[in-house]
Amino acid sequence: MQRGMYESRAYATLLLKNILEVADPMHIMNLKPLVFTEVSDRISDKATKAALHILVNICPWGRNRHKTVEAGAISVMIELLMDEITHSKIDNVGSNLALLSLNLNAPYKIHSIHME
Repeated sequence: MQRGMYESRAYATLLLKNILEVADPMHIMNLKPLVFTEVSDRISDKATKAALHILVNICPWGRNRHKTVEAGAISVMIELLMDEITHSKIDNVGSNLALLSLNLNAPYKIHSIHME
């Protein structure tokens, strides 16, 4: 995804989000580390939100939490959540950080993140 044009990279992120929403858990547990690096790339607001949804939904499965940390996605997630403060969405920041924490610590639960 890194070599493509802006629009196609954003579309690929949205497509990946839709695919992973219906994917078999075995496939989610065996994702390649490259997926985690690519979804950490801030392409556009819409693609970034889709990437956050991807990360939140795949973190509880297998070694995905470790892959997420190794790809640097956690710092990107925190930066995005902190950016919400400057856009006066302070109410969502605390709950989103709590959900992120739950997803990184709870191995068998899937929590969703709500980003407006």
